[in-house]
Amino acid sequence: NGSLKDYVPSHYQLGYLLANYGYLTYGDEFWKNVTRDASAFKGLFYPFQKAIRRYAGVDYKTFRNQAFDFYRKQLGEARDSNLIDNRTVTSYHYPQYIGQDSLLYLKTGYNRLPVFFIRRGNREQRLGMQSISSEEWFSYRSGKIAYTALATNARWSLVNYSDLVLFDLSAHKEKRLSRHKRYYTPDLSPSGERLAAVCLTDSLRSELHVLRSDDGSLIRRFELEHPGDLFAQPRFVDEERVVVSRRTADARMELLLFSLADGSREVLVPATHHTISLPYVAGNTVYFTAGFHKNDDIYAVDLTGKTVKRLTTGFTGHYFPSVYKDTLVWSHFTANGLELRKAALSSLSGETVSLAGEEAPALFPVAFPRNLLSVETQRFASKRYNKGKGLFNFHSWNPSYNDPEFTFSLYSDNILNTFSNEIFYRYNQNERSNTVGWNTSYGGFFPQINAGAEYTFDRTIRTTARSIDLSQFEARIGYNIPLNITRGKTYRFLNFGSNHVYNKATVKGIYKDSFDLRGVSYLHHFLGWSHYLPMAVQHIYPRFGYTLSGAHRHLLNDDGFQFFGLAQLFLPSVRNHSIVLAGSWQETDTLNTTFSNRFAFSRGYVDFYFSRMRRFSANYHFPIAYPDFGIASIVYFQRLRGNLFYDFTRVFSADKRQSADLRSVGGELFFDTRWWNQQPVSFGLRLSYLLDRGFSAADTKGSYYFEFVLPVNLIPD
Repeated sequence: NGSLKDYVPSHYQLGYLLANYGYLTYGDEFWKNVTRDASAFKGLFYPFQKAIRRYAGVDYKTFRNQAFDFYRKQLGEARDSNLIDNRTVTSYHYPQYIGQDSLLYLKTGYNRLPVFFIRRGNREQRLGMQSISSEEWFSYRSGKIAYTALATNARWSLVNYSDLVLFDLSAHKEKRLSRHKRYYTPDLSPSGERLAAVCLTDSLRSELHVLRSDDGSLIRRFELEHPGDLFAQPRFVDEERVVVSRRTADARMELLLFSLADGSREVLVPATHHTISLPYVAGNTVYFTAGFHKNDDIYAVDLTGKTVKRLTTGFTGHYFPSVYKDTLVWSHFTANGLELRKAALSSLSGETVSLAGEEAPALFPVAFPRNLLSVETQRFASKRYNKGKGLFNFHSWNPSYNDPEFTFSLYSDNILNTFSNEIFYRYNQNERSNTVGWNTSYGGFFPQINAGAEYTFDRTIRTTARSIDLSQFEARIGYNIPLNITRGKTYRFLNFGSNHVYNKATVKGIYKDSFDLRGVSYLHHFLGWSHYLPMAVQHIYPRFGYTLSGAHRHLLNDDGFQFFGLAQLFLPSVRNHSIVLAGSWQETDTLNTTFSNRFAFSRGYVDFYFSRMRRFSANYHFPIAYPDFGIASIVYFQRLRGNLFYDFTRVFSADKRQSADLRSVGGELFFDTRWWNQQPVSFGLRLSYLLDRGFSAADTKGSYYFEFVLPVNLIPD
């Protein structure tokens, strides 16, 4: 379920250890039997745990504890005496001295975004936030930092890029050197005039590129002989030589000294099935991280004698080595994140390591090791895929809440992910209406083509003069263009489109003869824009950002319209607290009953439908506790947080000449949870204090109103 407070293994990391233990202890068929019974819900309640008991002979808790004990015996009891208790998880990446007392690093954490810092003594100087990137890697030379930043294909969301960025520390400016490329782990040459980086081509071939650092133009490029081999993490030795790792198709790695003049290479560290990574060159020595002796430790290899020496030991990893004069600085893995470590090179024993002969065994045994490349291969005939195959594939359900509407949906997507369908039920709190419907979308064209139909029954439109009961049917067809133009330090999304809608209403009760019950058609135009910073693990909302959305509906060949607009502004506060300001505006034709009331009143008041309504809200969100507490594998509580709010709503009479204000203040208590070890759900309690008299007999000035807040943001964007 993860933790917002502690560094804990993910489902993949934990699952690997448990799966490996199950194979080692109970045989090759163990997990096949467990997953078969669990996916078939054999036992109905807790089928996975019951399958573990059935095939392991012990309950799941005992199985898990035995697995931990198995690995603990391999590792031994150990505790880092330097660990700082109760510190928010924080990591320091690629620390390197750029002067006698100036340590440069990238700092990340559960409560902070990635930022470049220079530490002088005990003082940190903030250099600037890293642009959105898929890696923490960076290199430094002559006052400039080189790294890669994310870029997106605006329309096709599954296509993205990794471009070269040069950050000038003195000018505090960034320059993007490539466009729509896939570069990784760039390194600046000693003169700062060149860059070496790994490039993945469209055919997924790995190439080593050398580029000019002023404009990103390509100077040379090199390929590996085998298409399955990969370059990794180049570092300049001088202007004409780089040290680079190579990963072979059979999962071995070696460290090479590569000539940029003619592409010749020399093996510094021979191929091994252990990792060789994160090289750093100082003088005639290359420092790197490798797993030769059961743990990720720091090693050094002499460029002349090819002697490999081990510089660190331990049971958790040592990464990002760099050297300045006689000082080795690196990052050490702890339960609080990657912490800084440094030592004098002269104080390190530098045990010589022999890599010849049989490789050292892994710290933890791996069940059923086998060479995946040794299996028999076969070439199959190819043919064009039938795009009409498997159009309907219902795979997920999702409840969501967007005040004032609660929706429960079933989703379907075809294999190509171009044809999507949704069957839904929706409840509108303002009108107490129930809706069932179907939406479909085809995304194979540049504009998405959308269609849908829905039937709403028991809809009640409440005004101060009357209450109207009706049912209605709607069918629509239209388009929208979703664009992802994320770049630099912020996410940016734009979505706009139009729909043609047919509407047929049936009015009930005493007003059924007062309305024209013919079917009507209208156009629905919409626009949405989001622009915000990324969020760290503990952030409730972005530290800065805003969203804008608007929708306009108007009848064809008749009078009648509705406009609805919404804006949100996210502002930082102390620590992980968030300020959220919001405004909304709805205006509609006074005689119109075609369009649903989408406006949310000030919290605590009963909603009514007015021709013009405006609202301003101020919210102050703050964390209270991180309980990390679960109940019976059903619900897991990650965070308890609060919100203090003020709402101001102004409504207008039909002729727009008279208005009334509805104000409320109050507090909310939210629980951020995960259900069934999978689904994130946020729900809460709300207490509102009414500062004005409302339009319902219950909405008296000075009264309190208590609510249960339905799930919010069930599926994060």
